[in-house]
Amino acid sequence: MKVLVAVKRVVDYNVKVRVKADNSGVDLANVKMSMNPFCEIAVEEAVRLKEKGVATEIVAVTVGPTAAQEQCVPPWHWAPTALFWLSPQTS
Repeated sequence: MKVLVAVKRVVDYNVKVRVKADNSGVDLANVKMSMNPFCEIAVEEAVRLKEKGVATEIVAVTVGPTAAQEQCVPPWHWAPTALFWLSPQTS
């Protein structure tokens, strides 16, 4: 069985979020980003399933800029069998 894990890139929980001067959104310049904590739980469970032999393959998917790929390889060095990254089209 393959396990698909969606990974979302979010502002790190230790960072104080600032609003842009023109109030058009959140200022993300020089802000530390991390994996959503709920996504971390999903990844950990996928790894447990693979260790038990229930799952044969872990596939991680994320959507966003190129830097979003960094959140798919967390510090505990799990390695997804496949990593899919989708970049939204800007017009």
